[in-house]
Amino acid sequence: MTFGTIFNDWTLLCVFLLAGYLLREWIPLFQKLFLPASVIAGFIALIGGPQVLGWWAVPKSFGSYASPLIVLVMACLVWGVTVDKKRVVGYLDYICMINGVRFAQILVGAVVGIGLRYIWKDLPLGWGSMGVASYLGGHGTAAAYGSVFKELGVEGNFELGMLMSTLGLLTAVTVGMVIVNIGVRKGWCQYMKIGDKMGQYSERRLLPADKRVSIGNMRVPGGSINALAFQFAMLMALIWCGGQMFRFLGANVHPMFRRVPPFVHGVTAAIIVWPILRALKLGDYVDRKTCTTISGFSLDILIVGSIATMNLKLISAFAVPIFIHFLLITAATSWICFWYNYKITENEWFERAVFIFGQSTGSTPTGLALVRAIDPDSVATPGEAHAVASGFGAFATFWVAPLVPVLAVNSPLSEIGLGAAGTVISLGLGWILFRKKMKALGR
Repeated sequence: MTFGTIFNDWTLLCVFLLAGYLLREWIPLFQKLFLPASVIAGFIALIGGPQVLGWWAVPKSFGSYASPLIVLVMACLVWGVTVDKKRVVGYLDYICMINGVRFAQILVGAVVGIGLRYIWKDLPLGWGSMGVASYLGGHGTAAAYGSVFKELGVEGNFELGMLMSTLGLLTAVTVGMVIVNIGVRKGWCQYMKIGDKMGQYSERRLLPADKRVSIGNMRVPGGSINALAFQFAMLMALIWCGGQMFRFLGANVHPMFRRVPPFVHGVTAAIIVWPILRALKLGDYVDRKTCTTISGFSLDILIVGSIATMNLKLISAFAVPIFIHFLLITAATSWICFWYNYKITENEWFERAVFIFGQSTGSTPTGLALVRAIDPDSVATPGEAHAVASGFGAFATFWVAPLVPVLAVNSPLSEIGLGAAGTVISLGLGWILFRKKMKALGR
């Protein structure tokens, strides 16, 4: 494949991406469901392509971009992330809950996935692991996991993950709003009472001037190197260094290091190099905003290309096990959000429960939308708590994302053990730290 071929592919990909954005603007339902333009674009390409309507050709090479792009996305995950200990301690109850959900979805997904493979024997290996990627993570994380599975030689999990993510979004919006209404009537809301007008979360086609923020900042003189090129070059250098490190380890320590998937290379290098940069007072050279922009751009391209080429026959064949898998994971998530959360959280327990439910079945915007409905003055803190937990999670649980697919393929029982241990530790820690105080308050 020449660079000219890649350039032509990306030209067509971007046409689909713009079409997805425009369709999202014209159809309010897509905004209410918080479907990203990249997902809509991928389905435009898929439905109009040879598998459905046959209106246009979809190059097979579209699906080949996932594997290299996920390496870049994973490197962005922890590069430049610094943990603020004071804020972490302040939101420790939330951190326990969201990680309890994370590991519970891993546990339930793995157990159900393994069990249902005895009935539907053609289900892809490790497909149950797509639950935590699709529900807690959303379409972007599902695309990332699907790409990792592909790197490991397992096909089909991307398609199943996309279906799970869409199913989760629909549930987050519809079931979430039912729960919100019940909470208002039960008096569980801290900032809304019966009779108050529920707030709404809306997206504008063009952001107002006071809401526009930069997608990155210059850290070096523009006359020397383009700001975007500089940040991109550092990320690619990390990936290269990580690759060289694992090649060296494979040649001189143990051959198993040669089998480490490429998506681990950049992550490992970032974890090693970032503290060194900070110690040398060079951390300001890294701009997290630009890295996030690069990651988001890569994910958009990855999602469009992967959805456009996914196997529709595979999805239709496994609708029933996916639905069973979805019901059980949603049940576990709901128990943590609305029972466990009530037992350990003093303030804004329902606001946090609603947010975690929306975020852990759909997406972060869905969670924010549900909270906005019961927080018209935007004073609730779940959004800030999630930002802190995300920063902490990027540092403390960076190993989970690459490890889960590897365990799912090579050691399924170890994946179950990881999910069980993580669930017990996360929920147990929250119970030990906060339950006594809540019992004293009468809960």
